[in-house]
Amino acid sequence: MNDVTLHLKGSVAVWDPEEKTLTVGLFPFPVGEDEAAKAAQESIQAVAASHPSPNPAQWERSPVAAVVLTFRKRPKQIDPSRVTAFSVRVYGLTAPDETFAISRRTSDELKKTIQEIEGRMKGKTGSIRLSTGGSDAMYAGTVSWELSCETPIRTRKGR
Repeated sequence: MNDVTLHLKGSVAVWDPEEKTLTVGLFPFPVGEDEAAKAAQESIQAVAASHPSPNPAQWERSPVAAVVLTFRKRPKQIDPSRVTAFSVRVYGLTAPDETFAISRRTSDELKKTIQEIEGRMKGKTGSIRLSTGGSDAMYAGTVSWELSCETPIRTRKGR
């Protein structure tokens, strides 16, 4: 998509017990404790909105990406067999209010997309290591991603 690259420097994962989703927020800036808490209390978009653009000539505000993993129930151990759906969502990469998402739901698609996933949840916290990559035709071009991260897990506040 217009040959735009988002270089990632920070991440945090947020478990939503009502939705049974684990959202791994990926940011073009380092994520500290305050940002991790804000992601759990509000959203990853709220964290990105509180930071200036990493490249004002390219973006009015900070873009953000997320990998969203869906589970049947809260996993204690996180591994590929427990993931029922996967999506990559990108906010503000090619235009300030533009969002796009790529989803995978079948077991064959999930196996091809999730290269590694390992983690553990204990109480309201945990950690996850995730590697994923792929591409998809979208609009008049192709969206590709390749990422690896290891990040703490927080639980969505009030849930």
